[in-house]
Amino acid sequence: MYYDNVSYQVQVTNDCFLACDYCMTAETNMRKQVASTDTVKKLLNASLGFRSVYMVFLGGEPLMAGKEWFEEAFSHINQQENLLVNSRIYTNGLLLDNEWVDLFKRNKCQIVFSYDGLGNGKKGSKRALEKLTTYSDAITYASMTMSESNYKSLIDCYKQVSEAGVKRFAVQFDIYANSELMTLFGREVCKLFEYIEANPNGAKFSTYNDARFVMTGKGRPLSNEFDLTVINNDYCINADGNITLGVPDCLDPEWQLGNVKDLKHVNDLLFSDVMRQVNRDYIESLNLIGDLAKVNHLTHGGGFFFDKKGIMPMNRPNIPKLHCYREILRYFGEV
Repeated sequence: MYYDNVSYQVQVTNDCFLACDYCMTAETNMRKQVASTDTVKKLLNASLGFRSVYMVFLGGEPLMAGKEWFEEAFSHINQQENLLVNSRIYTNGLLLDNEWVDLFKRNKCQIVFSYDGLGNGKKGSKRALEKLTTYSDAITYASMTMSESNYKSLIDCYKQVSEAGVKRFAVQFDIYANSELMTLFGREVCKLFEYIEANPNGAKFSTYNDARFVMTGKGRPLSNEFDLTVINNDYCINADGNITLGVPDCLDPEWQLGNVKDLKHVNDLLFSDVMRQVNRDYIESLNLIGDLAKVNHLTHGGGFFFDKKGIMPMNRPNIPKLHCYREILRYFGEV
């Protein structure tokens, strides 16, 4: 059996707004094994004492791990008595069937369907659209990743998602796009804003709701796109089940933050040289970015979660993305 990358993130929060991300990865698509589900139990035990945990299964394509793997993983989650665990899976949906949907429904796991619009690879195939339509009632939201190759088809993608019957739509932005491309992304998003206002019966678009809320206070946010920046640390489990800080098969030294077994206290994470640099970068961006300073302030450094240009920890400001945000927020007022 061949396994693609399988990963999960656990975001843990308490009243101090500390968040830690735990990731499990099969290292590369070339590996033909997957870590034991016992690692899920280990990391949940390490989270005891926090108020809640947000576990996100990622990939590669996580469904390639198989249903038995997920049954075991959810059994560990469901045994938690003093910890609220919310789970979510990101999938291209090509392997979805009634059994998968029932498994996630039984375990209260949200399904996020990655869909980039017809004609854009596996995440834009006819099969993907058929799956999107068949399981629209079970899908929490469909998410499009905007890139140089597909951003002009944003409105078409939104139409397809709406016609499929999915209730919510979201976008992510290519984390490696430069400032000029991010500006184009933002302008295309604003065109979708105009379309939605003229056609209000389609899927709810989280960026529209969130940006309007940030600028006007109207409505309510649908995502964590503009959430307050929090500290994130990635606990990565490779295919052998070894737990490290940072992605074990990444050559960038900023992703190599040590082994979990070497940690004695949470301060070993919070007051590391890397985290100090994250804080310095954020302050520097506020001081130097000029006319984007207000956008930076409104968006807490240019986005949240994955859109951090691939840098661990994920809270370093993403300057190019601020140009996208400036276009988006200007739709609702002066920034």
